[in-house]
Amino acid sequence: MRGAALRNEQWTIENINQALINDDHLYEVKIPIRLLDGQVDRVNCSSRTTMADVLREIVNIHRINLTTPEDVLAIYECHNGLEPRLCKKDEFILGVVVRWEAKQDHIDDDDVTFILKRWKYEPNDPLDILAENANSTMDNALRLTYVDLTEHILKDDYKIQTKDLPRFAATKLFFENDGNKNKKFLKTIKKKIKDNFKKLVPDPGNKQNGRTKKEAKLLVQDIIKAYNKLIEKDDQLHIMKEFIYDYKKLCSNEYGSAFFNVKYSFSKTVTVISNGRLGINWKGTTLNGNDTDVAVVISYASINSITMETNKTIIIRYADNKILQIITDSKNAEMHQLLVQYQPNASNT
Repeated sequence: MRGAALRNEQWTIENINQALINDDHLYEVKIPIRLLDGQVDRVNCSSRTTMADVLREIVNIHRINLTTPEDVLAIYECHNGLEPRLCKKDEFILGVVVRWEAKQDHIDDDDVTFILKRWKYEPNDPLDILAENANSTMDNALRLTYVDLTEHILKDDYKIQTKDLPRFAATKLFFENDGNKNKKFLKTIKKKIKDNFKKLVPDPGNKQNGRTKKEAKLLVQDIIKAYNKLIEKDDQLHIMKEFIYDYKKLCSNEYGSAFFNVKYSFSKTVTVISNGRLGINWKGTTLNGNDTDVAVVISYASINSITMETNKTIIIRYADNKILQIITDSKNAEMHQLLVQYQPNASNT
């Protein structure tokens, strides 16, 4: 069952908790699972429904032919203002929901939500192959890949250069409006871009001191030009696939990464601690520090060892005896798990 308009006033956290206390295995509630673009799927869940069960139901809803969706997709628990938590595939979903009682009264309130997204990516993995072989823009494996890519760019986790922004924004606008080339729409396109600017263009943030009014005005003009080029083409499938292919390459260092806010140090004695955002994918790691404009890219080929200390600090030794320390954090075990899966030199100790 899908849709955002199915709120049932009986689906309160209190009622769910009472059903679990009573060990009522017949009790079911339609839990909303959000995609990155805001679309909502609802999944019938009982006290015995695991996160893996939810994943299998969602791919069935969307007709995505994945035998083991938990290998590439995951459900994330998202609390406002906090880093999303990757839910383990064997967790009971209602057991997670009842912990929300202090935050919200109803499953459709949005202080805490569930979001579906990739947790692991490798080139030519099952989802990648399904997207590449799609024969329609309505193919959900393709759309999931497209949304994952565009939302990560919009959040500025995937980095693209300024010259690539017009096509990115124009493509988002194009598909959000079903390739509209109506004259009435085109007459208002400038206003639509301005009204939805933050939904179309990544925020440059403090590192680039924002964007001046003149730069924003020129960017709007370039987006309009890029949109006009897109509507000259009739093949929306080709446009989407070409966009995915090109922008995967443009942000190849970060593509497919899981991202974590971290405290880190390049010092063996941890005399200087900085804040940053660490990305982990099949190629290696990227670290964007709050105190630097240049990302530190560490490939697995350059890594000598990865260890997790007893205090949960992760130590990466790479290149010419360089060290990156990820200081103790609640996400360190999750980070280390990813590194172990991707990197044969990682140690479980």
